[in-house]
Amino acid sequence: MLDERTLVPEIPELPWQLRLGLVFVDEKPTLFALYRRDEDGTGGRVVAWLMVLPGDHAVLIPVDESPSRPIVTTLRSVQRRWLRLLESELVQVVGPQAQHML
Repeated sequence: MLDERTLVPEIPELPWQLRLGLVFVDEKPTLFALYRRDEDGTGGRVVAWLMVLPGDHAVLIPVDESPSRPIVTTLRSVQRRWLRLLESELVQVVGPQAQHML
């Protein structure tokens, strides 16, 4: 008995980005980072990620500091409290973005 799987060469599994569905929304979250500059000002590092949701909510995700769990907050609270606590500044995230189109 022939198995049809043996007649077709193995097809590699698609990357997960190509298996995702697509949904259109009126407004999407914006990604920011809390960035701490080095003492000499020549570099720095991201100490937390901030996803600002439509409306007045935000999710703060510290990278490697306490607390290490996501924090549901607001953008205003991040600007008033968390920037000072994490000794950082709020920066918008930009960079190369892969386009996965079929």
